[in-house]
Amino acid sequence: MRRAILKPSLAIITLFAAIAPASASEADCAAVRKSFDAVAGVQAYKQRIEIKSAGMSMEAVIIGDVIYMKPDGTKWMKIPLKNGGRKGMLDAIMAQSTISDCKTLGKETLAAQETTIFEYLMTPPKDMPGAGNAPARHKIWVSARDGLVRRLASEDVSAEMSYEEVSAPAL
Repeated sequence: MRRAILKPSLAIITLFAAIAPASASEADCAAVRKSFDAVAGVQAYKQRIEIKSAGMSMEAVIIGDVIYMKPDGTKWMKIPLKNGGRKGMLDAIMAQSTISDCKTLGKETLAAQETTIFEYLMTPPKDMPGAGNAPARHKIWVSARDGLVRRLASEDVSAEMSYEEVSAPAL
């Protein structure tokens, strides 16, 4: 039971875990931050998350302040947040994390979207279950068209995100 509770928590962390105050390359760190602010501000998106260390995959659909999760092919769970909850989670993570060593790696086309790839080093939020303490290197692919994150990757986690044709799953 404890593992089932931690999996959704880790997935929620993963949704927002790539943000914190800029240092290193100010312009690249600012672009990383701006892309995650954009994700926190969109009405809806969906993503597929793989967490290697937990041996799990998960689908998530986020509509407003409701998160629908389907861990490891099980049934959908609905997690309502209070108004502004997504932005609040992002702000909480930013207050407990640092981001540094930001750099642009180049361009790549994903799902017919031209993206810019950014790499950065992030310390995980302090005392967050399952997050560890060591800084981790992350990459994100940000759409040139709308500034939204299309892919996120670290040594342990990968996520593919889309913003088109999003609807609530049947529970």
